[in-house]
Amino acid sequence: MRQEKTPSETIRVKIYPPPFCSFKHIDDRGWLTMKKGATLSDALRMIKMPKGLAKIMLVKLNGLSEKMDTELQNEDVIGFFSFISGG
Repeated sequence: MRQEKTPSETIRVKIYPPPFCSFKHIDDRGWLTMKKGATLSDALRMIKMPKGLAKIMLVKLNGLSEKMDTELQNEDVIGFFSFISGG
């Protein structure tokens, strides 16, 4: 029998993914619900961010550059910035 997750077992992270990523796990307000203890790398995996692309994009956690194994906290914000833009 599967147990329901209690709120203390999950966190919500605000995420602003690039348009080519998967939005399947992101709600209408941009929140991604994850297991407590999840890392920045786990979030990128959930949105199906290609590893090579993650290396050339600037991934920011709460406005700062962090390592991919950084544990996420409830209500953290993940943003992506490209060094290359069109025009």
